[in-house]
Amino acid sequence: MFVSFSITVGIRAITAYAVFKIVEPDKPITSEKMYADYPYLRELDMSHQKAFDFPMHQVFLDHELLSAYICNYCGIQSIYNQTLSKLPQLTLIVLKNNALEYVHPDSFKHNSRLDHINLSGNQLVTINSLATLRHISSVSILNLSHNEKLDINQVTLKGDRIMIFSCNHCATTYLDRNSFAGMSRLSHINFKENMIEQIHYDALESLTYLKTLNIDGNRNLTMLSFTSKTLKRLSAQNCSLEGTLQTSNLPELISINVRGNRITHLDELSLVAYRKINSLLLDDNELQKIPEILMKLPQLQRLCLDRNLFQPYENIEEATSVYNSRCLRQNCSQDDAFHLKFEYQLPNKNGVAVFKKKPVHSVSNNGATMDLSGRNIVFIEQDYLIDYARVKEFIFDNNHNFDFKVSMSFLESNSVEILNMRNCSITALNSSTFMKLPKLTSLHLQGNQILSLHSASFYPRHGLTYINLASNNLQLISLTAFQYLNKLKVLILDDNRHFFKIVRKHFLISTSISNLSCENCGFEQMTDETFDMMSKLRALNLHNNNLRSFDIDLLNELETLCIDDSFLEDAFLHSLERHIDRVTELEAGCKKQSLTKRLKSIINYSTVSESLGTTAMTDATSDTLYMRSSAVVIWQTSASQKKPIQSSKNMWIPRLNMPTITVSPEIGASQFSTPTSVIN
Repeated sequence: MFVSFSITVGIRAITAYAVFKIVEPDKPITSEKMYADYPYLRELDMSHQKAFDFPMHQVFLDHELLSAYICNYCGIQSIYNQTLSKLPQLTLIVLKNNALEYVHPDSFKHNSRLDHINLSGNQLVTINSLATLRHISSVSILNLSHNEKLDINQVTLKGDRIMIFSCNHCATTYLDRNSFAGMSRLSHINFKENMIEQIHYDALESLTYLKTLNIDGNRNLTMLSFTSKTLKRLSAQNCSLEGTLQTSNLPELISINVRGNRITHLDELSLVAYRKINSLLLDDNELQKIPEILMKLPQLQRLCLDRNLFQPYENIEEATSVYNSRCLRQNCSQDDAFHLKFEYQLPNKNGVAVFKKKPVHSVSNNGATMDLSGRNIVFIEQDYLIDYARVKEFIFDNNHNFDFKVSMSFLESNSVEILNMRNCSITALNSSTFMKLPKLTSLHLQGNQILSLHSASFYPRHGLTYINLASNNLQLISLTAFQYLNKLKVLILDDNRHFFKIVRKHFLISTSISNLSCENCGFEQMTDETFDMMSKLRALNLHNNNLRSFDIDLLNELETLCIDDSFLEDAFLHSLERHIDRVTELEAGCKKQSLTKRLKSIINYSTVSESLGTTAMTDATSDTLYMRSSAVVIWQTSASQKKPIQSSKNMWIPRLNMPTITVSPEIGASQFSTPTSVIN
């Protein structure tokens, strides 16, 4: 019996010696002696016991060695004078995300070793009726963040050894010399997401140990004018800083983060003079000039400049070359998308760059039409349209120096259907150019400098139905350039004069194009295979080309055919005479019906010639029948022979003074009149 008792006591002693940490005990503390059997307990974590609160005006726990107490997400509402009085070795207390409203001024009177207090995520306003917290002279870290109604200027914190003080997401509206009066040894101050409107000039002047200040997200803060002789790291991201970033009163700065403000200029002279800055984060501001002077500072290791309002200039490549060679982008962004990087965006030419944060467009049709034409734009931010969901038509004409960036999407919009980019300087298209315009149906690129279209020039399965590439410098179009544009109906290639210098068997492959216009394209020959890979082709415009003949079978396959008669061979024209009715139908939709008129003229002349018979011609022995016409056959007659000759346009053939035959093509009749003089 005695042996058994001794073993039990020994096991219990060993267990008590071994337990240094208890996490989430099964039962809440109901007695101050509850953990007396664990004399070596160092850390007690009671988190997530949502019904637990400290007993009112009683000792919470009596333990000689406990150094860390944690109760996050519990139900604690108050810390009383006696609550922690029997925890003499306590160094850490963490009570995050409770319902804490009250902390007695002397709550930590008996915790002389207390080093770290975290009361973040509670409902503290003035802490207590005296608005003070005493006996925290040993504390080095104090975190009161996420007490959303707490204004640091309304409470007194007597902690002259506090080094790190955080009150993020609180309600502080300003900082002055009294804000940190009881915390002279502060080295790190965190006041993110408060309501700070002003930091007084001398607010930090007495903090001679200060190294870091974080005031990110104070949206009402427009200027930094404070002074500090020791501050090394400043973060004021996503505030409302505007104008010049003044740093002349901060001589020890080595790191600045002012992303997401409205800064237009830098105090470059002071930054260069102090020669200590090694990290400068300036993304998402309104800088218009690349800080080339700063790029050359020998100690600078990181310079982040994306999404500013930089304007391009001819020698911009020199600046970006220095930037890349020194690897100044390191750790600027985790997004490796190169189209977001300023050094890849701006062209090496004079012109205007436009950005979403500073729009310059005009709108009409209740916001459905956006116009940026004629502004000498050479760069536009890809997400310029992202906030304009009503825009259906985007007009970008007459920006004469604009070209697409290689392998970059032009714009991103889920609403744009019509894109006008006439008379720019576009030289090439690729599959990514319009990839982020999924609703695009109509594309107008007349008057650019596009040299070729490859099989990857258009994003596959794009919903384009209309493409106009007139008046470019097209010299090569891949056979499959439009093959995967399954909804494309109309393709206009007018005035690309050098396109057809390379002869090939087939023109294009397309199962959707029904209307094709190649006016003034240097077309010289057309076989029965030229368009046989375009099964849906129904309308074809070949005006002002040098065609000598074409496949007559096209007359039965097309619904509209517009073609010039000027270069068609005589033999081919005669073969078309019996198809004049069909030609007339096909040319009905053309702006001029030159082939129909030509065929009618030939047929009418033949009818007139037959009606006159041989008598009229033989009576005019050694004479010449005079007629003014364009590309008509003139018959020179004589007593012995009739021989056809070719007349030049508007050519006058001399004749004797004889009756003139006037032919009326409309009715095929002739009239006679006697001239009064000889026409020379």
